[in-house]
Amino acid sequence: MILNVVNNLKLVAINTPMCNQSSFGDITLYDNKADINYPYCNIDVVSGFINNYSIKYTIRLYVCDRNEPYIAYNKSEQILTQIINSLDLGSYTINYFTLNFKDQVNGVWADIQVDDKVEIPCVTTISEYMTLENGDLIKK
Repeated sequence: MILNVVNNLKLVAINTPMCNQSSFGDITLYDNKADINYPYCNIDVVSGFINNYSIKYTIRLYVCDRNEPYIAYNKSEQILTQIINSLDLGSYTINYFTLNFKDQVNGVWADIQVDDKVEIPCVTTISEYMTLENGDLIKK
């Protein structure tokens, strides 16, 4: 479920003009990596909330660059706005950050809400199993 959501977000991000790379995982995992193509979008799952047959994920989108802060903020904000507008997600709050990676990285992040359906597998009946003395179930 979450893998499909993340893969779709990565595809939207990489197809956004000016974005050269998209990845999934904690942004600090990319500290001191020499193979990052900036500006780059990082996708991280903050939380998931299940309600009946749907799940609402809170996903954090980071967009960062190695330019000076105000140049990086401006470019990153444009990229983030394009990504979120292409997903038609409504309102969001832009937050600015500076990380001291090997090179100083500046950019923006925003939390977005994404809904997904929970797929429930076919439920089998209890008659297909035997109960052992300790209460465990085994297949007949």
